[in-house]
Amino acid sequence: MKKETTRQRHNRLFKEKSQATKVVWALETGNHLHYDFSVASKKKGMRFLFGRIMLRQFIRENDITDVKEGQFRYRLGKLLEKIRKRGLDDSVLYTLGLFQRSKQFSSIVYLYSPIVLEGIYQQIKEYESAKADKKLVKSLPCVDDDADAKRAKKRVSGASGANPVTDSPLVESKCTGHKKAP
Repeated sequence: MKKETTRQRHNRLFKEKSQATKVVWALETGNHLHYDFSVASKKKGMRFLFGRIMLRQFIRENDITDVKEGQFRYRLGKLLEKIRKRGLDDSVLYTLGLFQRSKQFSSIVYLYSPIVLEGIYQQIKEYESAKADKKLVKSLPCVDDDADAKRAKKRVSGASGANPVTDSPLVESKCTGHKKAP
């Protein structure tokens, strides 16, 4: 392994020091666009100091495979709309941060609180399970007790106009699972 020169070591230490001062300055001012968040988030103490995380980082760290990133973004957008309608500051939901991909290319990312992302994840899972339950209920054969009672009443009263094909007890009624109000 090649040993670094004094100048390389000095440059590396200076870069680390300037990165640390940028993080401290950002924590004081709330402006996180002057340092690379992807580098700073790998430091052990950064999570305790700042308490924000990128969405992709949250998905990767929690091994979330059942929910897509687009579902998170949709729900976060709806939450942001509600916050703005109430007249609250949107910094409650997210903070902007810098993500340096290379020396020439950097992008602005949204940094969210892990608690907010956990809540959104639970909300999506509950919605998906309710959707699956609804699909299961629709696939079950439906027995409409009210229709059977009406058919029996027609047979007893001898009402004319009864259709022997559709009023047969062998034919199941098509129902949506909702009963009419009395």
